[in-house]
Amino acid sequence: MTPAIAESAHYCFAENGLDAYKQGQAIEKQSFNLHLGEDNLKRLVNFCLHYIADLDIPIKRGTFIEFRNGMINVCPIGRNCSKPERDQFEEYDKTALVRQTFVEKLRQEFADLNLCFSIGGQ
Repeated sequence: MTPAIAESAHYCFAENGLDAYKQGQAIEKQSFNLHLGEDNLKRLVNFCLHYIADLDIPIKRGTFIEFRNGMINVCPIGRNCSKPERDQFEEYDKTALVRQTFVEKLRQEFADLNLCFSIGGQ
């Protein structure tokens, strides 16, 4: 968000409401990392990396976890895969249910953190 946009309204909310501005001045900033805390974040990341490492799937290409301000994106095949590889995994996942099973495991393991886990992408 540009300063001109932030200054043009009494209040502006960027990053899905995580950043709040009043008359162009930042008044609040929140993030997934701040919300969870470092210990819980490491617990989540370690669980995901171990889980992905143990998956026997046709494709793994790297960048399995991507941090964003309001969430983390976890990709079992890696975000570096090509479009044809992504298409191949989508077909494979229709019967293997890799993502669905992963989300169920995350919900069980991290129920204490009150997080929302969902399946995105293709």
